[in-house]
Amino acid sequence: MLERWIERLVVLSVCDVVDMLSAPRLTEAIRHALAKSPAGLIVDLSEVDFLASVGMTALVAAQEQAGPSARFGVVADGPATSRPIKLIGLDAILALYPTVDDAWGDFADV
Repeated sequence: MLERWIERLVVLSVCDVVDMLSAPRLTEAIRHALAKSPAGLIVDLSEVDFLASVGMTALVAAQEQAGPSARFGVVADGPATSRPIKLIGLDAILALYPTVDDAWGDFADV
């Protein structure tokens, strides 16, 4: 996972698969980033080939951890990421964006 900061916003870029073996690393990376008190956190799943339910659970938990102090968004635009998120209905509670630039633009005011 790659952590990239621009001012008070952080982007965590994830690649390959998010399954029961890798989800704990995602959770830890999110916890580590949130400990630095960002104004916003964007999890970029654009390079993810498989997103298991445990990965989606990690995203929901991350949004709860971010709470009101930090905005939270997920970049997911493809059959491996946005499709399962939408099928389960998590797009109703997670802010989804097709690209990092779209998310960045929406978060620019924080």
